[in-house]
Formats: sequence, C-alpha cells, structure tokens
Amino acid sequence: MFLGIDLGTTELEVLLLASDGHVVGTARYPLEISRPKSRWSEQDPEDWWRATQIALATLRMNYPDAFGGIQAIGPFRSNAWRRST
Repeated sequence: MFLGIDLGTTELEVLLLASDGHVVGTARYPLEISRPKSRWSEQDPEDWWRATQIALATLRMNYPDAFGGIQAIGPFRSNAWRRST
C-alpha cells in the first residue's frame, strides 16, 4: 500500500494506492488563499499541516485496514493522475 500526498493551491489531497495500481481511497481538505493586496496570494503553512492531519485522519477512519498497510509515502499530482485514469 502506498500513500500519495498532493498539496495543491485550493486543497490538499491524500490517496491510498494498492501495489497493483488500484486506488483504494482518497480524502481531501480545502485550503484558503489570502489576498492581502492586489495581485498577491498567500497561504499559511500551518494550514497545510492542519489539512494534512485532517485528510490523513479521514483516510485512516474510512480505510483502516489499508491505512495500516502503508509501506511508502510520496508526493503525487492529482491533476495528472486524474487525466491518466
């Protein structure tokens, strides 16, 4: 079992992938963007960490057996993955 983490602009997504390439489950959490001035965009890294914790907890709650079998963790690009499936 593999865990992919995608930190996007508007949401964080985690994905559980079986060794045969089958997607076991996903969880997402939205991210806020602050625009303090014209043409500026900012995000708080604490929000990234909180979103990661919440998405992982959701994944663990919904897929406890698969979550317990995670052997590797890495980044993934959800938009590229969606185009290929």
